[in-house]
Amino acid sequence: MSDLHEKEAIRLCRSTTTIETIVDLTRHASPQVRQAALKEMCPCRVKKDHDEFWKRVLEMIDDEATNVRFQVFI
Repeated sequence: MSDLHEKEAIRLCRSTTTIETIVDLTRHASPQVRQAALKEMCPCRVKKDHDEFWKRVLEMIDDEATNVRFQVFI
């Protein structure tokens, strides 16, 4: 997924329904894509407890991009 163009990856963030795809998109080179993926990882949308999901959210606290780190805390 990390080879997708930024706009295509953001579109995928909004349209996918699989946790695996969203988690994969949190590793995209673009901080905007990582932020968009985090927005989709909102617990109110996921409505289930996934260990991989929470582990990745916590890892992103140390993301190099300010917008991504900020999104973790929203």
